[in-house]
Amino acid sequence: MALSFAGNGTITGLSVGGLPDGTVDEDTLANNAVGSGKLASGVGGKLLQHKEVIFKTHSSFTAEWANDSSIPQITEGVSVTDLAVTPVSATSTLYMDYWVTFARSLHDMGSMALFVDSTANALAVSSAQGNTNMHTMQGNYSVVSASTSARTYRLRASRSPGGAGTMYLNQAHSSADWWGRGTIPNCGIRIFEISA
Repeated sequence: MALSFAGNGTITGLSVGGLPDGTVDEDTLANNAVGSGKLASGVGGKLLQHKEVIFKTHSSFTAEWANDSSIPQITEGVSVTDLAVTPVSATSTLYMDYWVTFARSLHDMGSMALFVDSTANALAVSSAQGNTNMHTMQGNYSVVSASTSARTYRLRASRSPGGAGTMYLNQAHSSADWWGRGTIPNCGIRIFEISA
């Protein structure tokens, strides 16, 4: 059958697959004209939301986790920052990145832990060796959202359990004003909610 062009812009006589590759682009298609099965990524893996909190204030402390084999508790160490999130979907996954920029008054470890709401036990813990120069500890955590209820993730830090000296956030040792102390170095939490 020959192609026929009507005055209203329609084409007749065109069979499936009759157009050369690259002829139809995104702007040509009507809204919602492509089903999820035809998408390159299928239906999963879509970014549903992104949230983050950045903490830039410089501070110092001597608080620490218990010096034993127990899981760090939400009442130990010091609060760095919190981030509230309400999942869009109960079947999505929350992927979290969190970090603490720190220094020590002496060569010793610093650590951080991620908590949720008022749950006592840490979800994840990371640590790094430190000294009077700034270092950044980084951690990752993921969990299936399981509901669309709001929750708050809490980042806490600790000097070396049973250690000595002071731990500094977002700065080098106590007198240092390097790299914009309290303005550029930072701690934070970043959450990506990804569909199932």
